[in-house]
Amino acid sequence: MQIDKFDQRVLAKDGKMKRILAIDGGGMRAVLTVQMLKKIEAIIRKKTGNPDAVLRDHFHLVGGTSTGSMVSALVALGLSATDIEEKYLEIGRAVFKKSPLRFGIFRSKFPTEAIEDGLKKALGADITLEDVAHMGIGYTAVTKRLDTGSVWPIDNNPRGKYFGDDSVTDYVPNKDYKLWKAVRASAAAPGAFSPESIDVAVDQKGLFLDGGVSPHNYPAFLLFMQATIEGYGYNWECGPDKISVLSVGTGQWTRTIAQKDIGIIQRLLPTMATGGLALVSLMNDCRELNELVMQWLGKPTRQMDDIDSLVGNFANECLNNTPLFSYTRYNLRLEKEWLKEEFGKTYTDKQIKRLRNYKDLPMIAEWQELGQLYADKYIKADEIL
Repeated sequence: MQIDKFDQRVLAKDGKMKRILAIDGGGMRAVLTVQMLKKIEAIIRKKTGNPDAVLRDHFHLVGGTSTGSMVSALVALGLSATDIEEKYLEIGRAVFKKSPLRFGIFRSKFPTEAIEDGLKKALGADITLEDVAHMGIGYTAVTKRLDTGSVWPIDNNPRGKYFGDDSVTDYVPNKDYKLWKAVRASAAAPGAFSPESIDVAVDQKGLFLDGGVSPHNYPAFLLFMQATIEGYGYNWECGPDKISVLSVGTGQWTRTIAQKDIGIIQRLLPTMATGGLALVSLMNDCRELNELVMQWLGKPTRQMDDIDSLVGNFANECLNNTPLFSYTRYNLRLEKEWLKEEFGKTYTDKQIKRLRNYKDLPMIAEWQELGQLYADKYIKADEIL
């Protein structure tokens, strides 16, 4: 299958830098992320001298997990960062409406119709992954297939094994997947939304959950693997002057249990509940591991955050002393002390809890302000390669 614009722009062996944009999951906290994207887009416009440049013009492969798949899909469609924010808020306000009759136990907390209608309106009901490929941009929605227990990065690369052509008869090719449906699958957060069913082969459906319940809620490393592992079909050449990875988060924090509560947990909390606490922390574990790997393999363009007190960061350390890519990571900490020190913002414990809540719509204005403060302080033109 020949898709000229994709081949010429994304897959061309022309020696030019190839750029990846990876966006984390995090529900409505992606409002923070969009503020960073607005600053990045402004830098691109100034650097190129094109006042109408959009993020899609700069990047060759974009993708994300859960809410990140939604934002990156809007990037792939060529919307400006301002329009992305408008579309994203429209979807979020329609989807995350509280209902006294839905608790997320026996049925999903939020109705399927709301998110499906919102995605169809924002992304187009009939736009397929093949249509996005024709736009000359790589796109990936990170999902978890529940019925097989496997990570499924749904992508639009025409050279990918399962993209398909007219001779395909035994499976549904990626090219025919609707964009909105791939995003819906990536964003099917357990409890919040029902799993998404997609026809994947003749007489076979796949049942998909939010990619955040895989190791890749922080999808930067997965996208780098897609770009360079032969089986995925991109086959980009490695090197800090060949690949740039820009990773944008939705806020992070250290999950802790207060010392005063440890004894109570040991004595009174059921084993199942302690197991639940451990499982919740796995998402943070995966984020830290992905961050470690990206710093270890890449060449940072800015001062990176410490992974932990043992390894610090990898400013002066790289596996085999040969960086495989240039790496930039933007994220802010939703912690009282950090926000006070960095921005002079004072929050109560209750307010911090709400800032971390991915579906707390009244916090939108606060997320917007924090995202703008972070972008203005930390995102520099020389870091956007």
